[in-house]
Amino acid sequence: GFVPQERMPINEQEPIAPANPYAFSKWFAETLLLDAATKRGLQLCICRPFTHIGPRQRPEFAASSFARQIASIEAGKAEPVIRVGNLKAQRDIMDVKDMAAAYLAVARSGAAGPLNMATGKPVYISDVLDKLVALSTVDLKVEIDPARLRPIDIPLLAGDPTALKKATGWEPSIPLERS
Repeated sequence: GFVPQERMPINEQEPIAPANPYAFSKWFAETLLLDAATKRGLQLCICRPFTHIGPRQRPEFAASSFARQIASIEAGKAEPVIRVGNLKAQRDIMDVKDMAAAYLAVARSGAAGPLNMATGKPVYISDVLDKLVALSTVDLKVEIDPARLRPIDIPLLAGDPTALKKATGWEPSIPLERS
């Protein structure tokens, strides 16, 4: 949900207040799992992944949408216009390979609790676009597409990975530019 900037990055003790149906579904699943684990005396680790990017990501996500549009433009299949949503949002973005390594570290460690899988370092979505545009071989124009704007958009979302690092020793290693 909406967490004030002064409480960023979000730690695992932050009260959960889902701001949209997707977030509510995650909270509800977590609640059901914790209840079932408690009733059965099981140790459970809830992983809370923040934004991750990488190969074969669905095209409706910002980074993959930008990359696909640029590739289509460079191939001559589209006009040189990238259509975007809110570029002012900030997200904690991690490479999917780092995310997979984090899950593996959690599984190997036997860690418990909820654990944020994050970098703790939010970036503007505009910076992601700028990095991709800088790699492009063509001149591009950027246009805001109202259809890509979310009715409820959290301006800043970053997770505190301290508990994950403490429980597993894991840290992200792949810079955004490489992703």
